[in-house]
Order: sequence, then structure tokens, then C-alpha cells
Amino acid sequence: MRHVLLIAVVTVVALTACGGSSAGPTTTAGSVGPPVPTTLGTWIPATLGQAGATALLEVVRNDLANRGFDPSFDTQDGTVSLGDGRVLDLSTIASVVAGTDPTTWPGVVSRSLDTLLAP
Repeated sequence: MRHVLLIAVVTVVALTACGGSSAGPTTTAGSVGPPVPTTLGTWIPATLGQAGATALLEVVRNDLANRGFDPSFDTQDGTVSLGDGRVLDLSTIASVVAGTDPTTWPGVVSRSLDTLLAP
């Protein structure tokens, strides 16, 4: 019985140290990059999940920044404002990358943005 209790205590301590406690999401002031969604928005395909959505937002942010935009993300609505009056729907990009190898996302996102940003 003592071994089971010891394992449970060690597990709780390990989860807490890794940020796996049930205290809820935490944020860090001054963090760089797009906001991390805390719930799975309707624009995010279930196959991406939370981690995929976070990774996708970072890929989109990097691509847009390389194009000279200062993107502002609304993860609840699934949109990104480009700072020049245009707003893009992230669900389009999310649906394109869903089911693809994440290592290909920078190219897939770039081609998608080429199409979405075309005059």
C-alpha cells in the first residue's frame, strides 16, 4: 500500500513540475508569437488538436512576418488581421494542413497564403 501511495505522490509532483496540474492554463507576460488558444475553436479541425493549432499559428505568424506583415490573431474567431485592413480566415489554412505531415506545413501555409493574398 505504501508503494502505491508513493507512486501517486511522485506522479502528482512530476505532473505539477511539468505544468500538468489541473490548475488551468497559465500565461507568461511578454511571450512572443501568436496567442495560444486555450480551447479548441470551431475553426480548428479535430485532427489538428490543440498542439497542432498552436504549431499552425506559429507557422502562419512566421510566414506573414517574413512577408512584412504585423499579424494580429483572434484565436476565438479563427482570424488573423494583417495590419493593413485585411483579415484572413484561418479555417481555410487549417483545413489545408489537416492530415498532412507537420514538417511540410511551412510550404503548405506559404502556398495557401500566396493564394489568399493574391490581388
